[in-house]
Amino acid sequence: MTTAQGIDLKNLIKNRREGYTLEQPFYVAPDIFDADFEAIVRQQWLLVGHASQIAEAGKYRVVEIAKESIILIRTKEGSISAFYNVCRHRGSRICLEAKGKTRFLTCPYHAWTYDLEGRLVSAKHMPDDFDPKTIGLKKCPLREVEGLLFINLGDGDDTEFKQVVKSVSSYLAPHQLTDCKVIYEKSYPTDANWKLALENFLECYHCKSSHPEYCSVNAHVKLSGHSTEKQTEEFMALMQAWEKKAQALGHPTGQVIPDIDGSGNFFGAYRHPINENYVSLTKDGTSAAPLLSGFTDFDGGETIVSFGPLAALSGANDYITLFSFIPVSATQTDMHLTWLVRADAEEGKDYDIEKITWMWDVTTEQDKKITNHNQAGVNSTAYIPGPYSVLEEDSAALMRWYLKQLTKWQVKETTA
Repeated sequence: MTTAQGIDLKNLIKNRREGYTLEQPFYVAPDIFDADFEAIVRQQWLLVGHASQIAEAGKYRVVEIAKESIILIRTKEGSISAFYNVCRHRGSRICLEAKGKTRFLTCPYHAWTYDLEGRLVSAKHMPDDFDPKTIGLKKCPLREVEGLLFINLGDGDDTEFKQVVKSVSSYLAPHQLTDCKVIYEKSYPTDANWKLALENFLECYHCKSSHPEYCSVNAHVKLSGHSTEKQTEEFMALMQAWEKKAQALGHPTGQVIPDIDGSGNFFGAYRHPINENYVSLTKDGTSAAPLLSGFTDFDGGETIVSFGPLAALSGANDYITLFSFIPVSATQTDMHLTWLVRADAEEGKDYDIEKITWMWDVTTEQDKKITNHNQAGVNSTAYIPGPYSVLEEDSAALMRWYLKQLTKWQVKETTA
């Protein structure tokens, strides 16, 4: 398959050197980004928020993903629907604000009006034979998982997604996400390809040189290549003691590692200790909010869940951080973080937003900076693929998975 820019994608994939980063076009070429969007982004169930953010009828949020704009809205019946933010008249955007509350969805161009269920209820000066019942907003497939909202920009096939949810459900359960609320969210617009952003997110090879705050909180960085034998032994002892405590409390331990080199989705889940004498992911290790209702006590552990390459969750015993990676263009990615606590917690009394957001906010700002620098270097004529270290296996695995998905899409497009 030769792209509009003359890039032979098939040969690029075929000639890729195993164990090395990708050739430059994969990180910079707009037409390869277009292929990525069709082969990867449209096939994924994308994490776009939490049900608490649109709790009342008429409340809505607009999600922007590259060229697509999606309205998430609470209907009068109480359910949440997702619609493409495209008027069925001449295609204008309908919702121009990122969020709000409304009784009707009215297009600002020619005032075509839709109810909260997406039905057309007003379109003036139309021909006599025009039937508004035959036209309405185009729905976008949406699934709610423990209060988390996922959309699909493709055909809505959720066969694999259901298996992902089933596989990670025991790790989500103690966090009782349906009994949580969003307290803060922040976007980190990054001038880098989505694959560079994810390669960085998946490895801690860079942690000690780039994330002093993160390293001060998390004991697992002792397992990095810079660790001494004594540090490794200390972490393994901490791990064993934590597992014993967590299991005694009835909390999940262990991990789910699917065959990401096979045909399955790129997902997984695990729990591990934060640090010695730490009960939460905070600067001083003390709790930041009330215990989430599914835990029986603080066990000092962190839950990591990946729902796919573009969506992840980090959960302490008292708060949760959601990660959404939104591809925008060949060299732009929006990293969006959302923090949640128990629904009945009161700000200023039960929790402090700055204490909760500190670690992942400072870490993501640092990730944004180093990933921007990464893209700037990849843009150079001097860039050639470099070898992954032994601490970047997850990043290397993601690229193997990515190329397989791209190849499958190519075959499908060629035979269609």
